[in-house]
Amino acid sequence: MFHPYERSVLRQGLALLKPGQRVVVAVSGGVDSTALVVALGRVAEQLGVALEVAHLDHGWQAPAAAALVTEHVAALAERLGLPFHTRRVEGSGSGASGSREAEARRDRYAYLGEIAARIGAQAVAVAH
Repeated sequence: MFHPYERSVLRQGLALLKPGQRVVVAVSGGVDSTALVVALGRVAEQLGVALEVAHLDHGWQAPAAAALVTEHVAALAERLGLPFHTRRVEGSGSGASGSREAEARRDRYAYLGEIAARIGAQAVAVAH
């Protein structure tokens, strides 16, 4: 029996994904992306997809605090039995060329695209 959110993720996954695809799931460690990867993990078999977790540390937190978040995401991926990829970048979203958040988003999507290309993934799932 699936939770209503998991049923929603399953419906969306059936509409957007094809069996046999590999999907990179972006997980920041926040509530939204954590809920997404847990739900996708629960419905992946029904979708017929393979998941891998990717986490990008933008370097905004002190290294010790950021390491705790990365460890949390790594442990979550391990509990779900999913491969885990991570990178820490310094100065991501520095605001040098505009909005800090817009720069960080570009960095994040570039990283996710790099992971997808490296592992042969056909899709990237993000919570927002």
